[in-house]
Amino acid sequence: MPTPAFAIPATAPKPTLPQLLRLPTSPRPAPPRLSFPALTQVYKFDEDTAERVTAYASFGGLLMALSGSYRHISGVTVGEQVYLLVRVAA
Repeated sequence: MPTPAFAIPATAPKPTLPQLLRLPTSPRPAPPRLSFPALTQVYKFDEDTAERVTAYASFGGLLMALSGSYRHISGVTVGEQVYLLVRVAA
């Protein structure tokens, strides 16, 4: 009687589960844990001085003000989406 194509011969070593599922066997680093991911839009943009600007965003009550040089923050506009990712400290 011929053996089925999916049968494993008795003399061959039994494959492990990662080998059967074709999973990588080398450990990969875990992704960083995030305690608070949030998405919002910039609602206000102030020019404090010619060189200093501030962009304001609200994450459901958590307010954020990004201040800096106009050269660095000029790409942020009112209505643009902003992501906030806070890592776990411990």
